[in-house]
Amino acid sequence: LAYYRAGVGVDPTALEPYPPDLTMVAGDHTAVEPQPLSVVAWGCGVGSVREVTPPDCRGTDSLRMLVTFPDCWDGVQAHAPDPARPSTHVAYSSGGECPVSHAVHIPQLQFAVAYAPVDPAGLALSSGSILTGHADFWNAWDQAKLEREVRACLVRDLPCNIYGTLSV
Repeated sequence: LAYYRAGVGVDPTALEPYPPDLTMVAGDHTAVEPQPLSVVAWGCGVGSVREVTPPDCRGTDSLRMLVTFPDCWDGVQAHAPDPARPSTHVAYSSGGECPVSHAVHIPQLQFAVAYAPVDPAGLALSSGSILTGHADFWNAWDQAKLEREVRACLVRDLPCNIYGTLSV
């Protein structure tokens, strides 16, 4: 599942749509230590408890990995200038504020990937150990529809469906 919203503590009215062709990466495919829970987290089902490694979720409906993307943009570049550092043009907000160098608030994207609730011992990701959780994003939305979604839903802090209409 993909969730789009204002980042934690961010005023939804400050959100700007993703610029056309924006790319970004969340998480580190080369990580050898746990990543911050604010970037990659594991949990059981839709519960609120988050852990840095997969918990034993047997007896629940799923094991989930959450990957959260940066929600601040430099306002200039759609792609990182250095491919070896794929997200230097975006940053994470802190306390609802973007760093001065990345002052444009963009929607925070979070991927929730559900797996079968198996014994976590010996689990691995295709990128390596379970510590290497990451995801890529490329804005290939119809830009007019994206802008309508941001205005009609995200800026107004409303839950909407993929058509930009209120879903309750």
